[in-house]
Amino acid sequence: MQKKAKEYLLKKYTDAQVENSYWLGVKSTQIMTGLDSHTKYKKTVESLNAGKIKSMAKKLLKKLDVKEVVQVGSK
Repeated sequence: MQKKAKEYLLKKYTDAQVENSYWLGVKSTQIMTGLDSHTKYKKTVESLNAGKIKSMAKKLLKKLDVKEVVQVGSK
């Protein structure tokens, strides 16, 4: 992952922590899913690289059931 992208994500993370809405989202996620989206965020972002993102995207896209729908209007 490019350095600028990581810097952006980490800056947004730091800035968001002073907002109540950030903490509301963290606690809501924790209550609803049991996942802690705050504690390891910085470490996770710093460990990202292109290979990890590509691998994750490949797994996600493999599981998707995609259908294309085309709507044709009448004259």
